[in-house]
Amino acid sequence: MLNLLAFAPCEKALVADDHTSTLITILEVMSLSISTEQLATTPTGLFVPFRWHVFTLWHRTSPDDSGDYVQCVRLIFPNGEVGLNIEMPFSIHDGDRNFRGIARLDGFPVSSPGECRLTLALRRAGEESWREVADYPLMVKLLAAPSASERAEPQE
Repeated sequence: MLNLLAFAPCEKALVADDHTSTLITILEVMSLSISTEQLATTPTGLFVPFRWHVFTLWHRTSPDDSGDYVQCVRLIFPNGEVGLNIEMPFSIHDGDRNFRGIARLDGFPVSSPGECRLTLALRRAGEESWREVADYPLMVKLLAAPSASERAEPQE
């Protein structure tokens, strides 16, 4: 099976023509600004606009590793609910040494603050069972944004 070399959420992931990778601002803490009004009335599935990426780098360790795979990235909230579930199919060919996967996300799901888990699982295409290969802690902090009524008050 493939060997995972890197798994990280970041603000931006770039792959150059020479197949080198650059990760910009690896995320450890997500500080989201939301008012208490918004948080109290937040429907399930609300996303705060924020562009970020999840980067994976897989290494082929034997010729038997060639084939079709699916990787699954999940964001699990502190209460155990799944906020994101992204399945990404990819192929490793005989001439490939490594494979880079980049999931681009345009929003971050809002939930209660605390330590979330970003997990990565892998399976061969067509198989049923997943093999969890990585677990990345991601702290989510909700910052109090001014409410609409506070923003409307005149400043002295």
